[in-house]
Amino acid sequence: MKRYLTLVLLLALCLTACTPKAPAPTETAPPPEAGSVRSEMPAPVWGEQVFQRDYAGEESNADAPEGVVVSLRFVMPYIENAGENPVWRSLNEDFSILGEGWLEKGREYWSTPGLEPGGDYSVESVYTIQRCDRFLSVRYQRTEALAGEPAGTVSGSLLDLSTGKALTLDSLLRVPAEKGMDALLDALDGLEDGPYGRAYFESYWDVNAFYLTEDHLVLLFPVYEDGATSPTATLERPIPLVRLRGLLSSAFPELCPADPAPQPSAPAAEPRALTPEEISRVNQAFAPGAEEGGVADATPASGFFTSYYDDVRELDFAAFLEYYPDDGTLSAGDEAESDALKTLPGYPWDMSPGAVPTHRITRASVDAALERYAGITAAELADTSGVPYLEEYDAWYTFTSDFGPGKFLCAGGEVDEAAGTARLWTEPREDGGRAELALQRDGESWHIRSHRIVNNP
Repeated sequence: MKRYLTLVLLLALCLTACTPKAPAPTETAPPPEAGSVRSEMPAPVWGEQVFQRDYAGEESNADAPEGVVVSLRFVMPYIENAGENPVWRSLNEDFSILGEGWLEKGREYWSTPGLEPGGDYSVESVYTIQRCDRFLSVRYQRTEALAGEPAGTVSGSLLDLSTGKALTLDSLLRVPAEKGMDALLDALDGLEDGPYGRAYFESYWDVNAFYLTEDHLVLLFPVYEDGATSPTATLERPIPLVRLRGLLSSAFPELCPADPAPQPSAPAAEPRALTPEEISRVNQAFAPGAEEGGVADATPASGFFTSYYDDVRELDFAAFLEYYPDDGTLSAGDEAESDALKTLPGYPWDMSPGAVPTHRITRASVDAALERYAGITAAELADTSGVPYLEEYDAWYTFTSDFGPGKFLCAGGEVDEAAGTARLWTEPREDGGRAELALQRDGESWHIRSHRIVNNP
């Protein structure tokens, strides 16, 4: 069973400010006026607020067996330099209220059938953000590991940092609100493929269910499995922003311009070497494994170091997922999923049933790691065909039983502040070469661009 950990990319903290997230939309704000110029507000300095609690039976009125404990942990954003800015201070308070509200809602988890004393039960939420000028887009990923397989869901929001107001999809479009749904669904690829047809997306349409990446608008749709009354997964359907230029309001290019105007080049400064402290933080950020509750698991970051590539979009996807932390293993209750999997090319037919675990890895999980570390999604990878995939579950499957995550042990590096690039490298190998990792600054984040072997100079 996968336990989600809060992934803080420490390298970004070494080189520049990193990014976090925002509360659910509560109010629809009008779009900014056309022709408005970029705001000159200072950049928020992001920290975190953590809300956690262990609920025991005596704290709930639900009929749960004695000795059942459910652990809650929700990580929310915090603007450290809010100062006297009333909007930012109000946003910090909103984040706090949301976190406290989620803790209070924890009492409801006691009504979940099948909870038993001594079980490892938890509900956790982590986030990523994309800041564009005065706007902040937030992607929340929530994991409920209660009875049965973990349920992973995603939600999003878009905030105006200058007013504190939330924006809906309708406020971003040129077309009238009643035509917005059809216009965006028409822009989706593969709308009628798989078990989810257009009628499904129309029935679960929500103007608040979306988030932005640097170059995509991602629509969110709930999935209910096995008669569940609450969502057990989320379909994330990205649309390239360049495809929406005719639909988006004239102010939208301020959010995440697809083709930013070229900026005059500053005189190139000499690249500086990483300090020993920065090297240590890099190695913490890219650690191949993590341990929780005495159980070791690979980190999502480790997958980027299982192959070599000149472009991160060309990484070896099968190697990337080989030791990727799963979203649960198939069990006896997953017969339909197992039967569907056995019909796919790549299933190890020579393997006896139950010889090794079958790991389920959801697209949501993979996209979260790719976005965080490389600024892309699985849809942008050159080839994902080497891993069995079931569209009806929106998941890939692996069959590894050993433990061999990719490793990158940084021994040195340099940062070119003017160019917004960084090169990190390992100690030389026996053949004299060394692994080199190239990073590019994207807004307030640093993303992996390549991982290759180079001759040691």
